[in-house]
Amino acid sequence: GLWLFSAALWAAILALCPPGPSQDLALLIWHVHCVSRLPQIIAGVLLGALVERWREEPHLNRNRWAIVTDLLSLFLLATAVQAPVRQWMNGTSARLDDSIGMEAVFLPLHALWLAGMVLAYRPEEPERVCCTRVVLSARLLLALGDISLVLYCVHIPVLFAYSMVFAFVTTGDWHLAPTITDYDLRVKAPWWHAPFQWILVLAVSFLVARWFEAPMRKWLSAAGPKSATHSAVEPAPRAAPTQQFGGQAV
Repeated sequence: GLWLFSAALWAAILALCPPGPSQDLALLIWHVHCVSRLPQIIAGVLLGALVERWREEPHLNRNRWAIVTDLLSLFLLATAVQAPVRQWMNGTSARLDDSIGMEAVFLPLHALWLAGMVLAYRPEEPERVCCTRVVLSARLLLALGDISLVLYCVHIPVLFAYSMVFAFVTTGDWHLAPTITDYDLRVKAPWWHAPFQWILVLAVSFLVARWFEAPMRKWLSAAGPKSATHSAVEPAPRAAPTQQFGGQAV
């Protein structure tokens, strides 16, 4: 129900809001609002429970899951690649209008894709290969997966900072847009800047993951069990008897 409501809300914004800054703002709010994020969280929890129940099923057709997963990989890769291409060709509004909305519409496909990667794997039968699992197990992609959360969090600030520096160097003005309600950059870097921008994003992500996220994870994982063990090992002190009756404490 939440998934259908989120997808319907995205469609209603496109249908009812006139194209322009107001529609872009509404779509941006929808993109980050809990209405569109909560279904993803719930789907992840339910998916984990279902996969744990199904993965040990002896009659599970893992070859079929591998084929479904690989086909979904091609489809989802196409939907991911078209987003920056459309934004580069048609502006930011094109990505807000359609590409971001695919997150809501294709949520069941993303869940099926994730489930397929788990259900297609059986250690005792390595000949049943899921190509998606093989590709995503490459060392480079594993390294990117380790910093994926940091990459998601820092890519917008880093790209904005790059655009601000480029605008200042070329025009003497560091402002990104003419007004706060504009979503198109005032000065756009040429397309050949994209490799340098993303090299910078990856470098910042690796540094943040190495010097901030990893120490924080280590500290939190060490602090949690210690406090839990401390409370479990040391029981609460018993209350002292307050009154003697018949030779027994009450």
